[in-house]
Amino acid sequence: MTPYPNLHALVEGQTIKYANHLLYHDLKMTNGDFFKLVQKTAHWLKGSGVLPKSRVLMSSIPFPWAECFAFAVWTVGGTLVIANEDCFKEAKAACKPTLSIRSDMAFKKEIIALSEQYNPDFRANIRSEALIFWTNGKGIRLSHYNLLVNANGVQKMLDLYEQDTYFIQLRSESSTWVVLQA
Repeated sequence: MTPYPNLHALVEGQTIKYANHLLYHDLKMTNGDFFKLVQKTAHWLKGSGVLPKSRVLMSSIPFPWAECFAFAVWTVGGTLVIANEDCFKEAKAACKPTLSIRSDMAFKKEIIALSEQYNPDFRANIRSEALIFWTNGKGIRLSHYNLLVNANGVQKMLDLYEQDTYFIQLRSESSTWVVLQA
Protein backbone atom coordinates (compact mmCIF):
# COMPACT_ATOMS: atom_id res chain seq x y z
CA MET A 1 0.00 0.00 0.00
CA THR A 2 1.11 3.53 -0.66
CA PRO A 3 0.61 6.19 2.01
CA TYR A 4 -0.54 8.81 -0.52
CA PRO A 5 -3.46 8.83 -3.00
CA ASN A 6 -1.44 10.67 -5.69
CA LEU A 7 1.85 12.46 -6.31
CA HIS A 8 0.50 15.89 -5.36
CA ALA A 9 -0.46 14.48 -1.96
CA LEU A 10 3.11 13.20 -1.59
CA VAL A 11 4.69 16.64 -1.92
CA GLU A 12 1.90 18.22 0.14
CA GLY A 13 2.29 15.64 2.92
CA GLN A 14 6.06 15.98 3.02
CA THR A 15 5.67 19.74 3.24
CA ILE A 16 3.28 19.46 6.17
CA LYS A 17 5.66 17.12 8.02
CA TYR A 18 9.01 18.58 6.98
CA ALA A 19 8.44 22.11 5.67
CA ASN A 20 11.69 23.45 7.14
CA HIS A 21 13.92 20.53 6.11
CA LEU A 22 16.32 21.26 3.29
CA LEU A 23 15.24 19.57 0.09
CA TYR A 24 17.97 20.94 -2.18
CA HIS A 25 21.02 21.80 -0.09
CA ASP A 26 22.95 23.61 -2.81
CA LEU A 27 19.99 25.95 -3.42
CA LYS A 28 19.12 26.21 0.29
CA MET A 29 15.56 25.28 -0.75
CA THR A 30 13.34 23.70 1.88
CA ASN A 31 10.37 21.42 1.32
CA GLY A 32 8.18 24.45 2.05
CA ASP A 33 9.97 26.59 -0.53
CA PHE A 34 9.63 23.84 -3.12
CA PHE A 35 5.92 23.40 -2.39
CA LYS A 36 5.33 27.14 -2.83
CA LEU A 37 7.10 27.02 -6.19
CA VAL A 38 4.99 24.02 -7.21
CA GLN A 39 1.83 25.93 -6.25
CA LYS A 40 2.91 28.97 -8.29
CA THR A 41 3.73 26.74 -11.25
CA ALA A 42 0.32 25.06 -10.98
CA HIS A 43 -1.27 28.52 -11.33
CA TRP A 44 0.89 29.15 -14.41
CA LEU A 45 -0.06 25.80 -15.93
CA LYS A 46 -3.77 26.41 -15.35
CA GLY A 47 -3.42 29.88 -16.88
CA SER A 48 -1.72 28.23 -19.86
CA GLY A 49 -4.77 26.03 -20.48
CA VAL A 50 -3.75 22.89 -18.60
CA LEU A 51 -6.80 21.21 -17.10
CA PRO A 52 -7.25 17.98 -15.17
CA LYS A 53 -6.32 14.99 -17.37
CA SER A 54 -4.38 17.26 -19.76
CA ARG A 55 -0.99 16.09 -20.91
CA VAL A 56 2.07 18.31 -20.57
CA LEU A 57 5.18 17.46 -22.57
CA MET A 58 8.48 18.45 -20.98
CA SER A 59 12.00 18.23 -22.35
CA SER A 60 15.38 19.62 -21.32
CA ILE A 61 14.17 21.67 -18.38
CA PRO A 62 16.98 22.41 -15.93
CA PHE A 63 17.02 21.56 -12.23
CA PRO A 64 15.01 22.42 -10.11
CA TRP A 65 12.41 23.59 -12.63
CA ALA A 66 11.93 20.09 -14.07
CA GLU A 67 11.03 18.74 -10.64
CA CYS A 68 8.78 21.70 -10.01
CA PHE A 69 6.94 21.27 -13.32
CA ALA A 70 6.46 17.55 -12.71
CA PHE A 71 4.77 18.08 -9.35
CA ALA A 72 2.81 21.08 -10.64
CA VAL A 73 1.40 18.98 -13.50
CA TRP A 74 0.26 16.40 -10.95
CA THR A 75 -1.13 19.18 -8.73
CA VAL A 76 -3.35 20.35 -11.59
CA GLY A 77 -4.39 16.73 -12.17
CA GLY A 78 -2.56 16.28 -15.46
CA THR A 79 -0.18 13.78 -16.96
CA LEU A 80 3.52 14.50 -17.39
CA VAL A 81 4.99 13.40 -20.72
CA ILE A 82 8.78 13.27 -20.80
CA ALA A 83 10.99 12.78 -23.83
CA ASN A 84 14.50 13.71 -24.81
CA GLU A 85 15.04 16.31 -27.54
CA ASP A 86 15.51 13.61 -30.20
CA CYS A 87 12.01 12.24 -29.52
CA PHE A 88 10.26 15.54 -28.75
CA LYS A 89 8.37 15.97 -32.05
CA GLU A 90 7.36 12.32 -32.15
CA ALA A 91 6.12 12.39 -28.54
CA LYS A 92 4.21 15.60 -29.25
CA ALA A 93 2.46 14.09 -32.27
CA ALA A 94 1.59 10.85 -30.47
CA CYS A 95 0.58 12.16 -27.04
CA LYS A 96 -1.11 15.40 -28.15
CA PRO A 97 -0.17 17.49 -25.12
CA THR A 98 -2.09 20.61 -24.16
CA LEU A 99 1.24 22.32 -23.46
CA SER A 100 4.86 21.65 -24.39
CA ILE A 101 7.62 23.01 -22.17
CA ARG A 102 11.23 23.31 -23.26
CA SER A 103 14.25 24.93 -21.71
CA ASP A 104 14.07 27.84 -24.13
CA MET A 105 10.77 29.06 -22.69
CA ALA A 106 10.84 32.24 -20.64
CA PHE A 107 8.51 31.22 -17.84
CA LYS A 108 10.46 31.83 -14.63
CA LYS A 109 9.57 35.49 -14.07
CA GLU A 110 5.89 34.85 -14.78
CA ILE A 111 5.78 31.95 -12.31
CA ILE A 112 7.62 33.75 -9.50
CA ALA A 113 5.01 36.55 -9.58
CA LEU A 114 2.04 34.18 -9.02
CA SER A 115 0.28 33.25 -5.78
CA GLU A 116 1.71 30.59 -3.46
CA GLN A 117 -1.80 29.38 -2.69
CA TYR A 118 -3.31 26.92 -5.16
CA ASN A 119 -6.34 24.82 -4.37
CA PRO A 120 -6.69 22.03 -6.95
CA ASP A 121 -10.08 21.74 -8.62
CA PHE A 122 -9.40 18.06 -9.23
CA ARG A 123 -7.41 15.42 -7.40
CA ALA A 124 -6.17 12.48 -9.40
CA ASN A 125 -6.72 9.06 -7.88
CA ILE A 126 -4.08 6.42 -7.45
CA ARG A 127 -5.01 4.72 -10.74
CA SER A 128 -4.94 7.91 -12.80
CA GLU A 129 -2.35 8.29 -15.52
CA ALA A 130 0.62 10.24 -14.11
CA LEU A 131 3.47 9.79 -16.58
CA ILE A 132 4.18 8.89 -20.17
CA PHE A 133 7.84 8.22 -20.80
CA TRP A 134 8.45 8.46 -24.56
CA THR A 135 11.41 6.62 -26.03
CA ASN A 136 12.25 4.57 -29.12
CA GLY A 137 8.95 5.30 -30.84
CA LYS A 138 6.67 4.27 -27.99
CA GLY A 139 5.25 5.59 -24.78
CA ILE A 140 5.33 3.83 -21.46
CA ARG A 141 2.38 4.87 -19.29
CA LEU A 142 2.58 4.84 -15.52
CA SER A 143 -0.11 5.64 -12.98
CA HIS A 144 0.27 7.50 -9.70
CA TYR A 145 0.27 4.08 -8.04
CA ASN A 146 3.11 2.81 -10.25
CA LEU A 147 5.28 5.81 -9.44
CA LEU A 148 4.50 5.86 -5.71
CA VAL A 149 5.16 2.13 -5.32
CA ASN A 150 8.43 2.40 -7.22
CA ALA A 151 9.54 5.43 -5.19
CA ASN A 152 8.63 3.63 -1.96
CA GLY A 153 10.56 0.56 -3.12
CA VAL A 154 13.65 2.61 -3.90
CA GLN A 155 13.41 4.34 -0.52
CA LYS A 156 13.26 0.98 1.27
CA MET A 157 15.93 -0.64 -0.89
CA LEU A 158 18.38 2.23 -0.34
CA ASP A 159 17.35 2.54 3.32
CA LEU A 160 16.62 6.27 2.96
CA TYR A 161 15.01 8.35 5.68
CA GLU A 162 13.84 11.96 5.84
CA GLN A 163 17.12 13.17 7.35
CA ASP A 164 19.22 11.46 4.64
CA THR A 165 20.46 13.27 1.56
CA TYR A 166 21.44 11.93 -1.81
CA PHE A 167 22.43 13.40 -5.13
CA ILE A 168 20.76 12.54 -8.43
CA GLN A 169 22.55 13.50 -11.58
CA LEU A 170 20.06 12.37 -14.21
CA ARG A 171 18.48 14.39 -16.97
CA SER A 172 14.74 14.94 -16.61
CA GLU A 173 13.85 12.57 -19.43
CA SER A 174 13.53 9.10 -17.93
CA SER A 175 11.15 7.22 -15.66
CA THR A 176 14.14 6.57 -13.37
CA TRP A 177 14.51 10.33 -12.90
CA VAL A 178 10.81 10.64 -11.98
CA VAL A 179 10.92 7.80 -9.45
CA LEU A 180 14.08 9.10 -7.78
CA GLN A 181 12.66 12.61 -7.58
CA ALA A 182 9.50 11.31 -5.92
